[in-house]
Amino acid sequence: TIGEQLTDTAQFGGDSDTGVVEFFRRRFSGERDEARERVLEMLREVQMPDPENIMDSYPTQLSGGMRQRALIAQALLNEPELLIADEIGTALDVTIHDQILDLLKDLIENHDLSVLMITHNLGVARQVSDRVYVMYGGRIVETAPTEE
Repeated sequence: TIGEQLTDTAQFGGDSDTGVVEFFRRRFSGERDEARERVLEMLREVQMPDPENIMDSYPTQLSGGMRQRALIAQALLNEPELLIADEIGTALDVTIHDQILDLLKDLIENHDLSVLMITHNLGVARQVSDRVYVMYGGRIVETAPTEE
């Protein structure tokens, strides 16, 4: 399966009146009764502060870093083998951005997860990736292991 984490709140799709649990439940392939427990488990997995209270919050009540964590948790909800991460951490302050990248590295290691990261920042790509592909005009123009 594939999970996706799009830029910031794009995935919330304007669901300002939909709570976090309902937002997740719509994307969960399991039974409705399992959804709340699975959401709580995933919020803990992404190191969300106070996950029990977050579950009853609305996306508009979350900080930028908390929204990023919620979107990553949502992307991992159905245990994908591949995560597509689009501009992860964009518009976050440097400290929170680094925390999100560290979280992503931990998730890659602990879940045998492959990540296709889309970024304009080669420094970010270098932090998280084993291999980097550079695209221009919709074509791959360069590729190399991260060490190079």
